[in-house]
Amino acid sequence: METDLERYTQAYPQSRAELESLQRIIVFQADLAARVKLGPALALDTAHARWQAGLPLLSGEPLAVSPRLLRDALEGLRAALSGHGQAQTTLDSLLASGYVDSTATESFLNDLSDGLSRNGAAHLRQLAAQIEVDPDLLALLLHTVFAPFVQQQVMPYRPWLDTFVWRHGYCSLCGAEPSMARLAREDGRRILVCSLCRSEWRFDRLRCPFCEADSAPHYRHFTVEGDPAHRVDCCEQCRRYLKTIDERVLAYEVNLRAEEIVTAHLDRLAHEQGYH
Repeated sequence: METDLERYTQAYPQSRAELESLQRIIVFQADLAARVKLGPALALDTAHARWQAGLPLLSGEPLAVSPRLLRDALEGLRAALSGHGQAQTTLDSLLASGYVDSTATESFLNDLSDGLSRNGAAHLRQLAAQIEVDPDLLALLLHTVFAPFVQQQVMPYRPWLDTFVWRHGYCSLCGAEPSMARLAREDGRRILVCSLCRSEWRFDRLRCPFCEADSAPHYRHFTVEGDPAHRVDCCEQCRRYLKTIDERVLAYEVNLRAEEIVTAHLDRLAHEQGYH
């Protein structure tokens, strides 16, 4: 990973500060993942039953996080985000709120983790309003903190992904939305990448992963002149967008976490066109 980020820093020197922050976050998340203790695993037939019902595998499963460990994680992230004043202030507000002290209930912790799934944004908006912080920044920070917990929890089940065809636009393991997509180098198939547990799954090229409508007449994409490898897929029905990397055009091995950073200009262009 470090070699990848060094290569990206050389190729995108304008993103040096953000890539250095990513390196610190990766170290923080690896240290946190080593402290996660998992409970009993689910059975394969349980997984298939949930998938057949369109439910993510972890649906209804408590996350392996304790109030003490969550607080340690938030404090650790604050230290890793040195120089990011607004992010640190947001974490300070959450830490001072009393919501993540030793009396935090399992229900509250589950609400926090559920808030990172596609249907749970209301939990985070409510919490953000209560502690008076920006909800989008709070969601980003909690994604960063909860990702190691979720990734450890889904790890035993990754081999099962090949046993079931998943046709939804949200992750079959944790239920989060995709953060990016890639067009595979071998055959151009579209692969969605989970924003939380980083799992990948195949998805139709001309279908929106957010509203899941067959959007062929309403689905478009745009690129920036001189950069055919990076594009933005846009849905005219739900006005959502997803950044996509065409690996067939690139001569180097893609690091998707770095790509999310160096393509920030595409997010700005999408927002300017009214997509979110």
